[in-house]
Amino acid sequence: MAIEPAKETAQSDDVLNAAVGDALEINVEGDELLVTGHRNAVEDYIKRLTSIAGDAAKVSGLNASSLADGAAIATSVGAIAASRTSGLVQLSPESMRLLSEGSLIPGENGFYRMMVRGAQGSFTGQLQWQSVALQPAQILSLQTAMVAIALRTAVQGVENAVAEVQATAESILHLVKAQSTGSVIGRHQTLRHLREFVDDSGTLSGADWDSIATSGPQLEVATASLRAHVHLVLASLDQSLPVQDRAEKLRSVLEEGTLRDTLRLIVVAEDAACLWQSLRIDRVRTSEPQHLQNTISSARETLDRHDTEDAELLRTANEVINGYAKVRPFEILRKFSGKRLTADVEALRDLFDEFAEARRAQPSQWARHATPTITIAAKEAGHQINATRQLAVLEVRKAGNEFLDRSAAGIGTIGDRMQKIASARAEKNESDEESS
Repeated sequence: MAIEPAKETAQSDDVLNAAVGDALEINVEGDELLVTGHRNAVEDYIKRLTSIAGDAAKVSGLNASSLADGAAIATSVGAIAASRTSGLVQLSPESMRLLSEGSLIPGENGFYRMMVRGAQGSFTGQLQWQSVALQPAQILSLQTAMVAIALRTAVQGVENAVAEVQATAESILHLVKAQSTGSVIGRHQTLRHLREFVDDSGTLSGADWDSIATSGPQLEVATASLRAHVHLVLASLDQSLPVQDRAEKLRSVLEEGTLRDTLRLIVVAEDAACLWQSLRIDRVRTSEPQHLQNTISSARETLDRHDTEDAELLRTANEVINGYAKVRPFEILRKFSGKRLTADVEALRDLFDEFAEARRAQPSQWARHATPTITIAAKEAGHQINATRQLAVLEVRKAGNEFLDRSAAGIGTIGDRMQKIASARAEKNESDEESS
């Protein structure tokens, strides 16, 4: 069912006085859509969007944890009802373009309303968006509510991360030389409790704000230090090492446990930073409203920076792990090390998948490099002298235990040369397959 392009702008007073159950409202700002209306209509419309955008869409706000923000949204556009709800949909720029071209969303930033007249807020007939000219105060209220939902939902599963990393958090901060920023776990607990108090009471006193005022910058420093440490660990995974050395290095990293705990502490620190930003917005809205627009923009910049830097971290991890996991053709001679490396690479992928899920990013699609088979190894050897090929095939047939890791080293200089040629040939074959 197509959605027709937006009609001419209506006066906000006329449109906002429409029956609450008859309207679905959407505020478009950048790559975010704030959808408000009858719960059935909101959920139905968002399902339509996500059925097309798939994993490129992140939906927030359709749960009890954001009721306070949903009420603020409804108030900002002059409509309050128990049956109404709000959902924030964050889309990639490409998804925004495709949905706009298909008339599923309005093509420009602004506030729009669509009349819904079916039973319990269901859609009937063609869907038509009508642009609504809001007052500046209403626009600011919508922007405030949108960033509030985004801050509250930027991180998920943080309680599990806190529980898992609580015992090692201080040692991790010392390792990354961020101990001067204070306890990340302690700050998170303080900010969480204050956020809950403000939600219940509706007030944030000057004394309460002063007690946490410096936490935001310190959390940003801690997060940057933790993220830098993860990059250092990834850089230490040298893809050029022989398979047995790569296996030993990765096993050491996993057994040490600092990488796992550092990733989890990043999750806690970023959630704490979002809590601080949300409290800062509350403080400015009530005490210095003239600075609210700038404060919202600052919070947006923090969210965008975290998203960008975490996406870069996942991209780097993806590249490093895929290269590190790739068992080259003649490394089949070290089958025991190859199997151990493959198992540990899966454990490493799990760590970053956990991080990606907590940050609500699309889970990285780790490429699975197939372990070279006996046939592949023999084929590569066939490009060398027959005597060496026969030796390689003979050794491959005896693969299956750690003894091969020691015996394979006897190939010596000829084996090293074969490895380089085989690797170059494998890369050429991959390139030929991609081009075809």
